Amino acid sequence: MNRRMTGRTIGAAAGLAVMVAGAPGALAAAPSWRVVKEVRDPARAVALRDVAAVGPRAAWAVGDDGRTPLLQRFNGSTWVKVAVPLRAADGTYLGTVDASSASDLWIFGRYGGHGLAARWDGARWRSHDLGGRTVTGAKVLGPRDVWVGAGTSAGHYDGRTWKFSGVGVTVRSVAASNTKDVWFAGQNGGSGAAIAHWDGKRYRRQSLPSIPAPSQLRDIVAFRPNNVWAVGSANGRPLILHWDGRKWSRTVLPRGDGFVAVTADGRGGLWAADSVWAGAVYHYAGGRWTPTALPNPPSRFLSVGALANVRGTTRVWGAGTYLDEDPSNSLTTGAIFTNRG
Repeated sequence: MNRRMTGRTIGAAAGLAVMVAGAPGALAAAPSWRVVKEVRDPARAVALRDVAAVGPRAAWAVGDDGRTPLLQRFNGSTWVKVAVPLRAADGTYLGTVDASSASDLWIFGRYGGHGLAARWDGARWRSHDLGGRTVTGAKVLGPRDVWVGAGTSAGHYDGRTWKFSGVGVTVRSVAASNTKDVWFAGQNGGSGAAIAHWDGKRYRRQSLPSIPAPSQLRDIVAFRPNNVWAVGSANGRPLILHWDGRKWSRTVLPRGDGFVAVTADGRGGLWAADSVWAGAVYHYAGGRWTPTALPNPPSRFLSVGALANVRGTTRVWGAGTYLDEDPSNSLTTGAIFTNRG
């Protein structure tokens, strides 16, 4: 997943507890989030799962309808569908996208039990064989420096070949501040949150503070080697971890169900999306977490898949899926949304 960091970096403000702004049960009205594109199919359930952005005129969202891989591209004014060189067949899944530039874009998915990967170099697509692995998180630092997580393995592409190594973490997200500071977040073999780190020489499992079970990490962002944030859920509540270069600390947020995505806000803060039923994106700034409402029309709920900050701006793109309140309606709709940044 792409988690591109921009703007001023966040200070080490993660303590035992933080203040949640606003009255209980209230959601801030501003900044407002709005859906700018819905992706529908009259006969199939559409889902958008990840989003990446490298500039005001270059962003992508990926997903599928259970058969056809879907790629949407933002060209500076509108989102348009882009053809991809991956097979359309029942069971096709496209779940991860990241890029270092408009001419260095990677997409990852699976068909059945076989992983799919392809790179756009600005002129053409080229498929990559990952030995059947399904990538669940990616960080593209450059054409010769790509990091992925697949199952309990971390992979690196040097421009010619892929090399995979076990890291002891079932990886959900990958982040990096540079090629010698790469983070892999997810779960351990049981039901606990886990993080591994590459320091340029070796992978190391991280020692984490006490976390209520069950727990998992869904997303991670790295500003600098001494400023990394990871989010997820612990015993049905949001899990927020911060690395200050020496140790991990946990923030207790007394509201929400569990975070599924996080990105920078472009001003030194964070945006973090709560679970689908909570219907909120939280903003972190000045030591406060403030919930803001998602655009949920009557009888529908927006399940967030990913968030991505646009470099050098306060704009954030989000990709997700509208679920119907009526469980008998299985025809979900993909959604791309943004803030006023």
